[in-house]
Amino acid sequence: MFKTGSSSIQHSFAEQLGDQHWHYLKLGSPNHGGAFSRLFAEDLSARRHVIFESDLQGLEAKKLKLKKRLAKQLSGTAENFLASAEWFSSNAFKPAHVAQLQHLFLDYVDQVEAVGYIRSPKAYMESAFQETLKHGAKGQLNFAKLYPRYRERIEKFDQVLGKDKVRVWKFDPSTFYNGCVVQEFCRQLQIDFPVADIKRINESLSYEATAFLYTYRAYGPGFGEGIAAIAENKLLIARLAQLKGRKLRFSWSAVSPVLEANRDDIHWIEERVGVSLDENEPESPDAVKSPEDLLRYSPESLVWLAEQLGDASLVSDGVRITPKKVAVWLHKLRLKLAQEAGLAVMAADGKRSRLTVSTLAGLVKQASPTLQNLSDADTDLLLSEAFKHIIGRIDTDNNVLVEGLGVFKTSEKGDKKTAKKITFHIKKT
Repeated sequence: MFKTGSSSIQHSFAEQLGDQHWHYLKLGSPNHGGAFSRLFAEDLSARRHVIFESDLQGLEAKKLKLKKRLAKQLSGTAENFLASAEWFSSNAFKPAHVAQLQHLFLDYVDQVEAVGYIRSPKAYMESAFQETLKHGAKGQLNFAKLYPRYRERIEKFDQVLGKDKVRVWKFDPSTFYNGCVVQEFCRQLQIDFPVADIKRINESLSYEATAFLYTYRAYGPGFGEGIAAIAENKLLIARLAQLKGRKLRFSWSAVSPVLEANRDDIHWIEERVGVSLDENEPESPDAVKSPEDLLRYSPESLVWLAEQLGDASLVSDGVRITPKKVAVWLHKLRLKLAQEAGLAVMAADGKRSRLTVSTLAGLVKQASPTLQNLSDADTDLLLSEAFKHIIGRIDTDNNVLVEGLGVFKTSEKGDKKTAKKITFHIKKT
């Protein structure tokens, strides 16, 4: 289930869990949700803003390639194989998909089990709200829609795999072995995993950062489309994650009616897990009761935002701060971070500028004052000729090392011998 420490488990196991007892599947990302959602997808158009444009083409070829990758690993000698994806608990993963995945796995293994954590409803709703904003949801706060719907998420596994093949635990770090979800997960499954290899991932945002992101989604130009938009949003969210502050808490006055309306569902999951999900948490004085609460900004957070933009005058005395103005500042920060990272950027009207040789040359000159004396035409020519030489090398060599820059690696793309996939590995400094 989402927001239950799964990122820490996934990133810990991704490169380190692979011996004769346990093998963590390698499917291109520590989180296998993208791979399996692609495998079971019939129409990706609804997810266009969070996937590469190329994924909309040749979907069947991608599915076949993924199945071959799975088959190769599942044919290995390990006793147990582990796939991890919060997506499995989403309503997009239907009972029919569970059956299909079980059938696929049973061609290589003796049995298939499902294990996972669930979170108490209010805590889940608070975390899920942040997650929806990260993935581009418009600035809306609907408490009822954030409710986790436990039975819908869990019962499909009981029905397909059998209840005895499904283990569900409450996510409660206070009861975990050494307070660590990775160690607790290893204890539950009897996985021998070095503590030194554990990676702790905390993806939560402060109340203040969440308020900024909510404002940006509500009043900004939008998430955007394509791979550059994904990268830009990740840069913005990573910077907002540096804004420390209070924990985001919803008011009991807003959440209690939702819990009461879903009392039967809560009772079902409590019976299923065998523990109470009661949250004995006192009301926070700054708990969120309505969307308007997220449009009030602390002076400290506004100063922080002005510092990110390098302009203290933005929050000088007498300046009226509105949500629309904050959204404009956040978009400026997004563009600033994108330029610093060398990405094509989105203009204020939401349209993306093309990354041509000329725009790339402009970004290079902007980042390197020593190149300012070069004319635009000379800079364009220099970059064009440099890439022509690299492409020429790539045509004859699968690994092209450019000293001081990195390595261009090529491989065959799909089943076509003439098609090449090029990846660039930047040199770490």
